[in-house]
Amino acid sequence: MMIVLKLAATNMGPVTLHVKGLGARPVVFRGGRNLVRYCLTKGQVVVLIYDGTSWVMANEATVPSVPPVVYVRPDGNDANSGDANTPGEALQTISAAIDKLESYVLPPAGGIVQLGIPGTYASVRRAFVGTISIIGDEANPEYYVISNSPGDYTPVALIGGTVTMRGVHLKNVTVNAWVVVFSINLGGTARCYNMILETTENGVYSFIADHASYLEIGTGCVLRSASLGAFLAQNGSQIVLSGGGTITIDNDATYSIACATAQTGSCITTSAGPISGNATGARYYCATNGVIWVNGDQNFFPGTIPGTADTNTGGRYA
Repeated sequence: MMIVLKLAATNMGPVTLHVKGLGARPVVFRGGRNLVRYCLTKGQVVVLIYDGTSWVMANEATVPSVPPVVYVRPDGNDANSGDANTPGEALQTISAAIDKLESYVLPPAGGIVQLGIPGTYASVRRAFVGTISIIGDEANPEYYVISNSPGDYTPVALIGGTVTMRGVHLKNVTVNAWVVVFSINLGGTARCYNMILETTENGVYSFIADHASYLEIGTGCVLRSASLGAFLAQNGSQIVLSGGGTITIDNDATYSIACATAQTGSCITTSAGPISGNATGARYYCATNGVIWVNGDQNFFPGTIPGTADTNTGGRYA
């Protein structure tokens, strides 16, 4: 049996079809997998073939043109739908919102995790696939805090996938020899704009790109008190400082290694103006085929000590 339908609404999850004489039967992809959210859109014409147990899609699912939004609030619940910015609908954690987006059919622009209200949100440490944006309030990032708990090594550590972060305040409260406020790892891509990165403790980098990852730090990022350094690119990764003079080192940070470090075949580059603000310590360090390219400006990074390029191991500053 085959039927052709014009859909009256976009699906929000698995679908069943009730046909007289058959009752309610699931609508599935070829191969038997249940439909996921947004793979059917209002007005779409679908061809369904009944195989004795299910209605099988004969044509392909559509890709939505608008990125879906999942709402998160500190007073939400991860058992909610995430469909609205209310306590009864929003999720509670960013990780749960990413899980939800990974179950959808997403457009090329990906999906959006929208932080619904000012408050403190739990840390995010996870691998993911696809493209997502995590958005607070770009005009008031101070009040959209993503913080770790004592003993937890990072507010945000993401692996794989592509993420854009805007309008959030990342805050570390852990003392450790190796803590990072934001990291992208294992081939991931991250773009950060209008963010605050803060630590109240020692042994911290602000930004790390590691293991063949790409990190772009754009306009309006403010870095507060990281004790090891502000930027670290290592193991074949790249950091691009596209925000130039709008990236600010705040609160007179003190760096025990350097403001910027590139090592193990990685690079830090820019085509914009120098980093703003003041810092105590070395301006830069590059070694083991690490390259920092800032149009030769020796004062591009704040600091009180000239930077070092270990040319014996292939470090270059240009």
